[in-house]
Amino acid sequence: MTTSSGKAVQLAHLKRWCSYLDAESGVTKADDIRKINITQKVEGTRTVNILTVELTSADGKNTIFAKRTFDAPDTP
Repeated sequence: MTTSSGKAVQLAHLKRWCSYLDAESGVTKADDIRKINITQKVEGTRTVNILTVELTSADGKNTIFAKRTFDAPDTP
């Protein structure tokens, strides 16, 4: 996982968030369903990216839903 130069704090936060999500979801299997969606939303004068992750077990009995907002400018 990498970020732009000078974004060490952002990278540390992202790694920690991924670690929490990994610990919560447990061991993944090939049959599990993963939905990852990114949407952009305008908040005042800023454009933010909202990352939504939904992990569902193959039998559909267990679901984990996580959301994270990133204040990242668009890349030209």
